[in-house]
Amino acid sequence: MRYKMMISLGLISLFTSCQLGRSHKAVVAKNAILFVGDGMGIAQMTSGRLYAGGSFHQMNYEQFKYTGFSKTYSSDNYTTDSAAGATALAAGVKSYNGAISMTDPKWESDHKSKKLQTLSDLAKSSGKSVGIITTTRITHATPACFYAHVLNRNSESEIAEQVLKSNVDLWIGGGREFFLPKKRGGKRPDERNILDEMTSKGNVVLDNIKDLKKYGNLDKPILALLADSHVGYYQEGKAESSLDQMVKEAVRLLSKNPNGFFLLVEGGRVDHASHINQEEKMMAEMVELDKAIGSVFRLTDSDETLVVLTADHETAGLAINGYGPHSIAKGKRILGKTIARHPKEKTRPIITWSTGPGRSLYEMHSAAHTAVDVPIAAKGPGAENFSGWMDNTEIAIRIARNLGLEFVESTNLRSMRYLNNLKK
Repeated sequence: MRYKMMISLGLISLFTSCQLGRSHKAVVAKNAILFVGDGMGIAQMTSGRLYAGGSFHQMNYEQFKYTGFSKTYSSDNYTTDSAAGATALAAGVKSYNGAISMTDPKWESDHKSKKLQTLSDLAKSSGKSVGIITTTRITHATPACFYAHVLNRNSESEIAEQVLKSNVDLWIGGGREFFLPKKRGGKRPDERNILDEMTSKGNVVLDNIKDLKKYGNLDKPILALLADSHVGYYQEGKAESSLDQMVKEAVRLLSKNPNGFFLLVEGGRVDHASHINQEEKMMAEMVELDKAIGSVFRLTDSDETLVVLTADHETAGLAINGYGPHSIAKGKRILGKTIARHPKEKTRPIITWSTGPGRSLYEMHSAAHTAVDVPIAAKGPGAENFSGWMDNTEIAIRIARNLGLEFVESTNLRSMRYLNNLKK
C-alpha cells in the first residue's frame, strides 16, 4: 500500500510539473501575495499612470522584474466572467462562467460539478496564514473563489455562510448585507445572522479599519466588513478605507506567522467603474491598487515574498487615443480630447470604450468583458516562472509550487488533464 501511495504521489508531481513546462524552476518562497486588478487590461494600467502623473511618471508596478500574459477564456466561453476567471486563479482549473471554485460538469464523467482545492487550502494545510482583501463584497465572485464553493456566483447568501467553516484567517472588504437577515437591514432570505454566528464561535467581527489596528495577531479569525455592499469608490471620497490601508494591516497581521502566509488582494472596483464607463473612477482605483503594491514592496522581504499581479479579464475595451503633447494627457486632463492634426480631422476623446452605457462604440446597459489577454507581473522568489504567455490556470499552479506546494485533489487534476487534452 505504501509503495502504491509513493507511486501515486510521484505521478501527481510529474503531471503537475509537466503542466508547468520545462522552464519552471521550483523556488520555495515563505509568503505569496496575489494582486488581482479585476477588469484590468494594459490600457487601464497605462491610463492609471497618466492620471497619476503623466507619461514620465513611474508607477510602483513598474518594479516587477518579470512580466507575461494570461489567456483568460473559460471552459464554456471565449470571454470569461470574474467567477470562472477567479476559479482559475484560485484552483488552477478552467470552469464555466458563474462557477465559484467548482468544476465544469461537462468535464466530469458523471456530469456533476465538484469542489476544487484552492491556494487557500494548500497554504493553510502547510501551516501558513491566509488573508483575503477586496474593495468589493467579500461574497463577490473573485474573493469568494478563494474560500467558497457554489454553483452560481449569485448565491451570495450561501457564500456568506461558508465563511463560518472557512480556513481563512483574515477578511477585509465589504458585504455586510449578505451576512444579516432582512429585519437587521440585510439581504438574507432566511433569518440567520451570520455575524452573530461568527462571534459565537469566538471569531472577531469588525465594521471599520480603525478597530483592526488594535489587534496584534491572528489568534482568532477576523472578519472586517467595512461596508454594507461594496467599499465606496476612492475618487468620490466616500471609501470606508483605501486598499492601501487594508493591505498594510493585513501584512502586519499575517507576517506574525513564522510559517508564512498567502494573501489575495483584489482591486475590484476597477471593473465596476469600467462597466459603467466612468474613466476617472477607474483610474483612481488603479492608482490605489498601485499604492497597495508599493506598500507590499516596502513592507515585505523580497527574498521571502513572491508578489504576483494579474487580472481576471479586461472590461469594456478601453482605448487611449492619440495625439497631442504630454501635457494634455496628464492628470485630469486625460479626460479631455486629442489634438486635431489635420484641418478636416475632428478632435476625439483621449479615452474611449468599446461597450457600455457611456461614451462607447456599442451601447450596453453594462459594458462587456473582453477576451483580450491580460498582463502578469511578478517579483520575488520564483518570479522568473511568470514570464511569457500562459493560461490563467498556470498562475495558481506556479504560485503553489513556488511555496513548495502541489494541487493533489483528484477534482483539480482531472480538469487539468481535460484542458491539456483539448489543447492537443
